[in-house]
Amino acid sequence: MPENEPKTTRLNLIRAFVPVLISLPVLAQDRVVFDTNFDSGVPPELSASPAIVPVGRQLFAGLGAPGYQFGGDFYRVPTGQQVTLTLTNLPAHSMLSLDFLFAAIDSLDGAGSFPSGDFFRVTVDGVEIFRESFANALTYQVQSYVSAPDVELARHVDLGFSGPGSFYTDSAYDMSREPRFRGIAHVASSAVVTFEIEGPGIQPLGDESWAFDRLRVRLDAPRTYCTAKINSLGCTPAIGDLNVASVAGGQFAVTARDVLNRRNGLLFWGYTALNAPFHGGTLCVAPPTVRTPVTGSGGAALPANDCSGRFRFDFTSAYLTSVGLGAGSTIRCQWWSRDPAAVASDSLTNALEVTFGL
Repeated sequence: MPENEPKTTRLNLIRAFVPVLISLPVLAQDRVVFDTNFDSGVPPELSASPAIVPVGRQLFAGLGAPGYQFGGDFYRVPTGQQVTLTLTNLPAHSMLSLDFLFAAIDSLDGAGSFPSGDFFRVTVDGVEIFRESFANALTYQVQSYVSAPDVELARHVDLGFSGPGSFYTDSAYDMSREPRFRGIAHVASSAVVTFEIEGPGIQPLGDESWAFDRLRVRLDAPRTYCTAKINSLGCTPAIGDLNVASVAGGQFAVTARDVLNRRNGLLFWGYTALNAPFHGGTLCVAPPTVRTPVTGSGGAALPANDCSGRFRFDFTSAYLTSVGLGAGSTIRCQWWSRDPAAVASDSLTNALEVTFGL
């Protein structure tokens, strides 16, 4: 092809791979959607049958980190009785976290040989996320729960209620620091959380029980995608800026600027490099899929000096999740358009490398 051919000039300009890295987003703090300390009674979101009335915390008061401690009243529950927390109209999110202070009261019997069988079980929307036994009565009994750092606040001490006595010691834990209650995958607009101590060893309230305080539910903050730009190459086809299309929806848009034909266009994207010849250009993307533009205007082929051609494809958080792209994933995007009026009928844009956060 002659060196002075305009199409050749354009293809020479677009052969180069232009990497652009999008830094991971800084997420705002998680949103608290439920918070109670039981000092004003039981909130309507909590239910149990028979109903439970909060009681004084006795010697549990003051246990916990500054600003997150037992104090006033807490929610004391007999073993064998389930407590349900029901939340509705939750904002968009992808993870849910539970915070609470947990009181293991009196002669809970652990998981070993008789007496045995007191397991604290927590579910979210019917899925078990925690089931461990707690033992207070005798030191040789088996407690399956091994606390993470800074979770255990007290162990085998008399904190009131039926004590003192070898069968009536108590334990306390800050479950806001327990990893299994943090970052639970969840996207629904409602959530049902259940709490109970169950198993063959359950006994009446005067013998053993449990309680929680400072119960809080947090959702992860909305995802935000940073803005990236590449250098303008005039009217040479180029992938355009990556812009935040909707912060609330957690999506970003890939825009192809200055395409030669607004009537035809495909966005190639993939995980790895290809760098192979493709109809006179260099295809830099090994695409697992191709996508047509979400938005774009129709019309005839544009003259070479017209820079108004533009197509856009939106990567939504739901779409990224559906194709298995998580935090720190990197993809390459490249636009193809067909220009029947040109000497070479195909035109490829620069490739854009994007590292994003989910």
